[in-house]
Amino acid sequence: MKEFDELPEPDQAALLVKLLLAMTEAGCGTIEELACRRDRAVTDVWKDLCAQVNQAECVAPRRLDSLIADQVDSGDNGLAATDAPEVKARRYRDRDDVEMHQISNIFGWHWDQTDGEEPQKLACGYVWSNELKEGQTGWSGLYGSDRERMKVYVLKEENLEVWDDVLRLCDGSQRLNSEARERLKMKQRFKNRGLSNATVTALIAAGLDAPERLLFLDARELKKLRGVGPVKLREIASYRATFLPQSNVESGDG
Repeated sequence: MKEFDELPEPDQAALLVKLLLAMTEAGCGTIEELACRRDRAVTDVWKDLCAQVNQAECVAPRRLDSLIADQVDSGDNGLAATDAPEVKARRYRDRDDVEMHQISNIFGWHWDQTDGEEPQKLACGYVWSNELKEGQTGWSGLYGSDRERMKVYVLKEENLEVWDDVLRLCDGSQRLNSEARERLKMKQRFKNRGLSNATVTALIAAGLDAPERLLFLDARELKKLRGVGPVKLREIASYRATFLPQSNVESGDG
């Protein structure tokens, strides 16, 4: 079985984008959370993703979280460059400097808001300066050969035919970032409690937003937590032993 790093870059990107979309739809921040939500092993989830992109099963990379973050920030939004529609993008929202760009070449999609009495939401993203086509209203020469991130604006009235794609990209990115921040806050609450990252991830996926909630569950309720097996239950018992009488820990009564 091939390692993920041995796959061609387009195949790697296809897998990461498929995983990112699955996580966004399920409201999960990691593949571990996605596996818990689906009540499956991480390896099975990865195998399914490979099949969905017509890729022979490969070994999942160890640092999936950082790879996905790089994917969101570096430019691949899930639309193949060969079939991706084009959008009219502006370097400045109030200047007549419209240029055509394939939507797949714009990354970091998000909403920006104008100032004034009637603020408007504007779809924004970024392009790399060294990947612009020659002669794009001088954009390609702004930074010489340096690789610089350039912000662009995509206005609805100039992109009605592809606006649904723009909405999906902006809303999906905003939702993912918001949920990731919320999950990070919840994970911070579990810090220094003697619980492994895998256990914390499983508990959050099971609906527990703070470790103190473990003190009020009985044995039956603990065993019903999805994705929490014997190893994780031992960690939880150790945490509970810090605050509860031994008899209550053993029986699971809080």
